[in-house]
Amino acid sequence: MTTMKRKICAAALAAGLLLFAGCSVQTVTPFSADWQQNPSVYDRNFYEKTEYSVSFERGESFAGGVVFQPGEGSAFTVTVEAVPAQDGHYQLYRLTSTLTLAGSYIYLGEDGQESEVVAFGGESGNAPGRIERTALFSSPHEGNLEPLESSSTIYSYTPVAQNSRAVEVYSYGYTVKYTDGGSRATATYTDGFAGLTEAESAINDDTHKVSVFAEGMLPEELSVSGIQSRYTGIDEAYLLFAGRGITYASEAATPLTVVGGGSARAVSLRGTAGSYSAAGEKSFTLDGEAVEDEAIESVVVSARLADGGTNSGPMQTAVYALPDQADADGNAQGNLYYALPLEVRQAFGFSGTSAQIVYTLESATHTR
Repeated sequence: MTTMKRKICAAALAAGLLLFAGCSVQTVTPFSADWQQNPSVYDRNFYEKTEYSVSFERGESFAGGVVFQPGEGSAFTVTVEAVPAQDGHYQLYRLTSTLTLAGSYIYLGEDGQESEVVAFGGESGNAPGRIERTALFSSPHEGNLEPLESSSTIYSYTPVAQNSRAVEVYSYGYTVKYTDGGSRATATYTDGFAGLTEAESAINDDTHKVSVFAEGMLPEELSVSGIQSRYTGIDEAYLLFAGRGITYASEAATPLTVVGGGSARAVSLRGTAGSYSAAGEKSFTLDGEAVEDEAIESVVVSARLADGGTNSGPMQTAVYALPDQADADGNAQGNLYYALPLEVRQAFGFSGTSAQIVYTLESATHTR
């Protein structure tokens, strides 16, 4: 990406943070606390830890270029817990998530030959890719999952283009603080690679560390207002968790305003009922008990950016267990699986859905 393109990108990020200012009619998304077995009563002792394995899939339509080969040490962990009152809010949750990507990027040429671009994590000598997030937000029993604050630390290996061997490495962090009932946010950024010399930035011929400040990709601070004026607003750090509390209708989309490190964008969520097979490699443990050879009633939720009423960007999907399970005879069994995210599929790089990183639930625990 050239310097000019980075400046354009930075301008687009700033514009995104002002996207919803001035709108007057809000489409409200109601949430239910379906992550609890009894969603109607706030559990002051709620605690949950979920752990996911990481894999990579590419379809027949994949046209070549950079692919990710996961190695030992790749994992995704999410912890959510109820926390004491703060700043006048009495029913709060704190979410902490850590995504670690270890392995290598492989370049698949038109001739079908594979060659390594860069290895990271493990014994490679390079730091693994890592995204750490925390978020504090209110319970729907008090408000509507109103965001209070979040912080993110990101170390990422990012392919520049699908058919290029070039990889840029970013190290940056940001905090977001919300006021006015979650309608105003101020993001403050740090740059882990500020001041690097050209020699210090080179990992190998194809891979270079990039300063987000020097390249004009992010400012030191950015503010946004009107977050709640169009759709219910949440922080990107707990989007996956929030998706558990929404009632989906396949014929309609549910829009949210999602505030991330560089933008506040509308995200369209659409759910389709299905069945998740907890068998073989997809089995997991729930509070120490194996869940296997079971068909779990679920909803497949697709998430895409909504720009001017149309969906844009690659589709991401998550499979949630339904909060109302039934046995083979149709008898109600209740919220057996805490509306857990069972699987998440994230489009990889520039390849759309032809290549995806897949996170599969390995265990869920509700005791410390």
